[in-house]
Amino acid sequence: MPPKRHHSGRVKSIKCRRWSGFMKIAICQINTITADLEGNVQRCLDAVNQTIRDKPDLIVLPEMAVCGPFAMDILLDSSFVSALQTANLDFAWLNRFNPPILFGSLIASEKSISNHGNLLNSALLASNGTNEIVAQQKVLWDFDIHHDSRWFCSGEISKIIRINNTNIRPLIGKDVMNYSDLVFPENEKEPDLIIALHNAVFANQDIQEKIEHLMKIPYPSIVVNQVGGHDGLIFEGQSLFINPQKQKCSALKKFQTDTNFLSFPNTDFLPIQKNTQEADWLEAICLGIRDFVHKNNLKHVYLGLSGGIDSAVTTVLACQALGPENMTVLSLPSRFNDPRSTISSQELCNTLNINFLEISIEPFFNLFEHELNTLAKNENVLENIQARLRAVILMAHVNFYGGLLLNTSNKTELSLGYGTLYGDMAGTLSPIGDLTKPEVYQLARWINRSQEIIPEFILNRKPSAELRLNQVDPFDYPIISPQIENYVQNNQSPPSMRASEHKRHQFGTILKLSQKTFGNGRFIPITRR
Repeated sequence: MPPKRHHSGRVKSIKCRRWSGFMKIAICQINTITADLEGNVQRCLDAVNQTIRDKPDLIVLPEMAVCGPFAMDILLDSSFVSALQTANLDFAWLNRFNPPILFGSLIASEKSISNHGNLLNSALLASNGTNEIVAQQKVLWDFDIHHDSRWFCSGEISKIIRINNTNIRPLIGKDVMNYSDLVFPENEKEPDLIIALHNAVFANQDIQEKIEHLMKIPYPSIVVNQVGGHDGLIFEGQSLFINPQKQKCSALKKFQTDTNFLSFPNTDFLPIQKNTQEADWLEAICLGIRDFVHKNNLKHVYLGLSGGIDSAVTTVLACQALGPENMTVLSLPSRFNDPRSTISSQELCNTLNINFLEISIEPFFNLFEHELNTLAKNENVLENIQARLRAVILMAHVNFYGGLLLNTSNKTELSLGYGTLYGDMAGTLSPIGDLTKPEVYQLARWINRSQEIIPEFILNRKPSAELRLNQVDPFDYPIISPQIENYVQNNQSPPSMRASEHKRHQFGTILKLSQKTFGNGRFIPITRR
């Protein structure tokens, strides 16, 4: 019995259906590099070739598999768009002897809006050496990090494709998350299966919430996600198969490339990997660090290890992401540092087998004190000089040896502006810039859950910038951090945050771990009343 429809064409209810077909579907969860057309075509080919010996009837790749995700204003470059169209055709031709392949890419629309990408986010079916456009993104998203209408045009509704006597409705982009808003032709055949190519960005969302949302689609659904880091964004993978009639679901690996096979409709449902929040943070951050470094053709990272919790956690994360041989940690003490700060920093590096350097900033600090004379009598000036001297030494190593400086600031400090511009706020990539201060402690204790990696002194000491004698941070973090984070998540900017907006505008790339992160998903002016 066909599903009843509203006058709008939306599905109201459905009864269980019988399928006359049987399909073996290969789901390929790959990691691409934005704008690396030749490399991405090869990555897609490698994934396809892994599946061929198992003789699938259909191979599915993620959204934007050829161009890579979030290409942004690269999409305004007509030469890139032309090269992308050629890459789409090349991919189809290279797979002319393979089973049909459903993959995501961009195609040029017939519109010619000035200063606009004029592109359609599309699902293409590669078969017999040619591509057929089978879905175009209908619903454009313009919130947080998504600015679809800057580059994309709203496309036509997808059409049913038939493979092995199975009716498949392909979807692309966010349309699968807006399924109830899509209007389909009244006389169209009902799908047996939805296949959605949707690159979902990790934002600490409960997987169960996503599954419950997708369960509202009244057909079995495959949702294929990409995996990997792109600048500050992290794609978690965990592609899904959901059957609302059986109220069951299955998923591919999280934070890893993965290929798996689905025998539709008689699939085996595998248990979904459910991490703790801390495990998700650690895996997401490590993936973000690793891909940021490797995709930018870098090999080595540097960071300053103060003996505080933020730099200690960042050190552990970077070590796990890249290996101890690919990082150097510097301790840069002054007269104001507790000797135990340096000792515990070295203990941490010894535990992880990381190259550890100690360089006192005292000779440089003394020189500045003498030369600045009257200015040096100001406590704020002296504190900021210390932070900037440390940044100078760290960047000198980066400039001489090559590599990348990691920032170690947390989200609470960024929210309050508690940091020195061009000092401890320096660094290209901020691994923990979307974790509040209490969350950093939470992750640190989880890291130490089975053995002491982060020394006890670092975990238990009072937070301190150690820029003057007996200094401690002037905040009750367990109280103020949730309050400030609530402002950020609700797009509010209280007076306590406004004075430091210029600092956040100049801050490095932050790995996104929450629904609202400082960076290109938050647009607050510096000048305001």
